[in-house]
Amino acid sequence: MKMDHVAIVTGNAETMKEFYEMNFKTERTIRWTDGTVLLYFIEFSNGVKLELEQRDNPVHVERDVENTYGLAHLAIQVDTKEELEEITERMKKNGVPMRSGPTAYGEDFYESSFWDPDGNIVEITVDYDFLQSLKCN
Repeated sequence: MKMDHVAIVTGNAETMKEFYEMNFKTERTIRWTDGTVLLYFIEFSNGVKLELEQRDNPVHVERDVENTYGLAHLAIQVDTKEELEEITERMKKNGVPMRSGPTAYGEDFYESSFWDPDGNIVEITVDYDFLQSLKCN
């Protein structure tokens, strides 16, 4: 079993699509609309998809995403520390607001985090096994 996709409702699907395609390696993007909703499915190399939904009449609620129920953040795993650092630098150069990192938390977690155009927290993480291999060196 694996995670298939995460869906984010947005007021501007095109801007969100451009953000994710510009900053992360994507395999393909599918656009679908029926006139009342616009959907983009962005597929990453591991098969997991991000669904961006733009609806005609969304309900927008301001909230503290880390202190409430619901989605706290979206984490995208990369293969190497260098890839994480390259994405971090690219996001900084593109003016993406940085939240934290790159930071090592203990011995088994390395990440950077940013806000996407809608204010969702996006973490970029490195695989646990990769970090374990660093201990051996």
